[in-house]
Amino acid sequence: MLSSEILARRKPSESADSSPTPPSSGPNGPSQSEAAFLVVLSFALFISVVALVRNYASTIDNFGDSSAYMSLASAIRRWDFHGIVIKQFWGLPYAMAALSRLTGLSDRTALEVFSLVPSLFSVLLARRLWERLDRGILRDSEL
Repeated sequence: MLSSEILARRKPSESADSSPTPPSSGPNGPSQSEAAFLVVLSFALFISVVALVRNYASTIDNFGDSSAYMSLASAIRRWDFHGIVIKQFWGLPYAMAALSRLTGLSDRTALEVFSLVPSLFSVLLARRLWERLDRGILRDSEL
């Protein structure tokens, strides 16, 4: 019998290296999918709490300059700028109008999509950057 067959037939407890395999992200943090799940869970928790306390749609409409972005996106989609006072960056309303036109979503939902999705991406990017920084620091400390 070949030695590779013997190793393959051994139980995991009988192998020479019986130490558990660490998770792919290392001992210092969650994996990419776990981080995404935590972010989505925090979104759901936040939206649920706000919805329990007050009307969620009116909270979005009356928060900061959200209503100005939504009215500008609506004006872009209809291509009617009468009565619109423009003080915002035009990139977000154009993206909102495009998403709303392509998918049929409301301006409020398009604003939420362009708020939540980049937030998720930024958390995942920060996690990847931190992982690389952590690896670099560990590699330098081993020298």
